[in-house]
Amino acid sequence: MENVSFYREPNSDRVGCLTTNETKHAMCALLNAMLREGRISVKLDLVSRDPGGLRAKLKEQLNVYSYQFKQAANTFGKDAVAISGKVGGMK
Repeated sequence: MENVSFYREPNSDRVGCLTTNETKHAMCALLNAMLREGRISVKLDLVSRDPGGLRAKLKEQLNVYSYQFKQAANTFGKDAVAISGKVGGMK
């Protein structure tokens, strides 16, 4: 496809970026700052069966985007932190 490129991590044959807890939290902090500054936008000619509906769903998820904390099940477990735009049973 014209004008399309894919990111590959250095020394990797797979397309995409390696997501570790460290990179997830760094991306979360960056996205949070950009959302607060109004620097996130979605291309108007979005490719989808329902561009308006998809844009509305994306906006809804970004409005509830947050850290979610889960306490360890027992003394020997670890507390968990998740980054999500899903709340209250949203898919």
